Amino acid sequence: MARTFGVSAGFLDAELSRFIASGRIPAKIDAVSGIVETSRPDSKNAQYLQVLKQGDALLNKVQKLSRVVAV
Repeated sequence: MARTFGVSAGFLDAELSRFIASGRIPAKIDAVSGIVETSRPDSKNAQYLQVLKQGDALLNKVQKLSRVVAV
């Protein structure tokens, strides 16, 4: 990919990693093989992750509340 665009692999890695880390590009960088692997997240997976986040937030709130009530 770096060769195709005429840039160095380090530059491409730095630029892509910012977008991957922020969630703007669904991909993984495999530096050992020298490839960028994209993945298309499906709606079921997105819903599952959203439920996990909401459940985790709810559990945290319940734990904080239980500490206040127990005191």
